[in-house]
Amino acid sequence: MLKMKRNILAYFLLLIIFVHCEKILKCKKVEKPNIVIIMADDMGSFDASYRGSNEFLTPNIDALAYNGIILDRFYTPPVCTPSRASVMTGKYPHTIGMQNFVVRAVEAYALGNDQTLMSDYFKQAGYSTHLIGKWHLGFYEKKFTPTYRGFDTFFGYYNGFIDYFNRTHYSFNTPGYDFRRNKEVTYENFGEYATTLFTNEAVKLIKNKNDEPLFMMVNHLAPHTANNYELMQAPQEEIDKFKHIEDPNRRILAAMISKLDDGIGQIVEALEDANILDNTIILFYSDNGGKFTGRFNNYGSNFPLRGQKNSPWEGAVRNLAFIFSPLIGNSQRIYDGYMYTADVLPTLASAAGIKIGDVEGYDMWNAIINKKISPRSEVIPSFDNISGHSSIILDKWKFVNGTTFDGIYDGYLGIIPEYNLDPNEYANRVSSSIAGKALENYGKTLSNGKILNLRRNAMIDCNEKQIPLTLCEPLKSPCLFDIHRDPCERENLSSMFPDVVAKLQQRMLEIVESAAPVRRTFVDDPLSNPALYNNTWVSYRDYSEI
Repeated sequence: MLKMKRNILAYFLLLIIFVHCEKILKCKKVEKPNIVIIMADDMGSFDASYRGSNEFLTPNIDALAYNGIILDRFYTPPVCTPSRASVMTGKYPHTIGMQNFVVRAVEAYALGNDQTLMSDYFKQAGYSTHLIGKWHLGFYEKKFTPTYRGFDTFFGYYNGFIDYFNRTHYSFNTPGYDFRRNKEVTYENFGEYATTLFTNEAVKLIKNKNDEPLFMMVNHLAPHTANNYELMQAPQEEIDKFKHIEDPNRRILAAMISKLDDGIGQIVEALEDANILDNTIILFYSDNGGKFTGRFNNYGSNFPLRGQKNSPWEGAVRNLAFIFSPLIGNSQRIYDGYMYTADVLPTLASAAGIKIGDVEGYDMWNAIINKKISPRSEVIPSFDNISGHSSIILDKWKFVNGTTFDGIYDGYLGIIPEYNLDPNEYANRVSSSIAGKALENYGKTLSNGKILNLRRNAMIDCNEKQIPLTLCEPLKSPCLFDIHRDPCERENLSSMFPDVVAKLQQRMLEIVESAAPVRRTFVDDPLSNPALYNNTWVSYRDYSEI
């Protein structure tokens, strides 16, 4: 009898909980979070205004950054293909043969099919998977292209860059059209500015989302340069908004980044309109640093960091990044632990409850959301055993051995004039941006004071008065920096700490010995010529008109 009474009591308790859940909580089942990765291409670390520049503003990017968690020490490889290979595999480029330079359109090599990609893992976990924009991981055979590598849909281009309007890619004076929807060449909306095209596609995918959780990568062309005949491209009406910028190239860069920033605001707004922003994780980052000088320079500024894209210096490898999600309760702050591109896959997989295979990246999810120390104490930002330059970070030390282009990128590049702007005007611009308005219902109130405090703390201080500028000639002997005290790599400490140099040299020897053979062929394949395929870049090794 007593047992029956207990069962009846338990039944009524469950009924009360069920009714309470239905009426108050609506019993919403726990769903896997939507994942949106937005990757800028060659965006300088000083070209997002949350880093302190007033030359031109990025209010939507800044609103997301301030409402999320700014990843202050986010490291990437120094150039495009290695960076993308790392994020997709969760591994270092040098362990998978992708460490040397970038995939050229005329070379027959690609990221190996022995690697399981982030898109594969999320697709296997029940996500709808989509890639918009740049691939740049090889296409000479179809099996290496996005829809064969875990993506349900692909809307973009295979190569490293295209003309923003006509979608042509010139590879060492060889022109060819490069744009696809899934497997087929498409000319839809021909002539529309690429950044707008990619934004519209992302918004459309969000609006048409089905019951499956969404995994979407928006790999923007911007602000990478276009072809040699016109490196900098933006709609004239956008360029005209930045007449206060005297340098005409920086003026066009401002317009390129402004269109990128507006598009990010539209994506956030679309997520909010679709009622899925509350269950979405957004990661924004730049694949590597900006390039202020040299071939295909986009006049991007990484100042005050040293160097630029395609170098071992911080200006190439310490890049813009933040993560935003209403699922993160403790946000609106800066995380200063080390994070590397290889960590993105295990971190987002952890957030989504997805088990993955062996990777070299670390699961940073718990550390980031709970303010814990980063599990990563070592970063290998650059390693190229063909070109012979490398850098390694261990705890507070950074070791630089060798450099690129005989050292012409080793200085402090991209110094821009100061522009005055009322701090409150800046904060109001951030709050009133498309993203800022969409985020009003999430997190704590972001006051002007909070915005300005976060901005101050996100700026990089070179400590010039305390840290002297000393000689560093990495082509002659390795350099050593205390990267915490000296983020701008001013003071070479190699002579003061020879034991640390010896330790890091030994570690670099271990990396050299364990590195995978480079997959590059270093040979131009005559079969790649677009003239053979209606002036279009195609998977030429298994090309068929059918």
